[in-house]
Amino acid sequence: MRTNHHAGTTWGKVGDTPTVRGTGRRHSANMISVVNTQGRLHFSFVGTIDSAAFIDYLKTLLHDVPGKIFLILDGHPVHRSAETKAFVKSTKGRLSIFFLPPYSPELNPDEWVWKKSSGLWRN
Repeated sequence: MRTNHHAGTTWGKVGDTPTVRGTGRRHSANMISVVNTQGRLHFSFVGTIDSAAFIDYLKTLLHDVPGKIFLILDGHPVHRSAETKAFVKSTKGRLSIFFLPPYSPELNPDEWVWKKSSGLWRN
């Protein structure tokens, strides 16, 4: 998520293109999210996305969502790390992970979250 993201369009006089003035400064925030089969979103803001941050998010997810969790992930390196695999194993079957085929964003509903920057909510 970036502060210079173009989130929409505007109306202006025909032939007079509107100008939006900015400072040129850019800021960003990293987020981790999950979309369930009913379309509900669970997310968290994080600093650097590494295995430790991902595992912390998984712990929060396990706390917030009762029962077994079947998580379908893309090929991000933190999803496939030895640390992540060890954590998933430590949940003794409560959390199971599966991977999407490489280069398949159209199969990942979470990709649509980042195309729509408004209307975010937490589980």
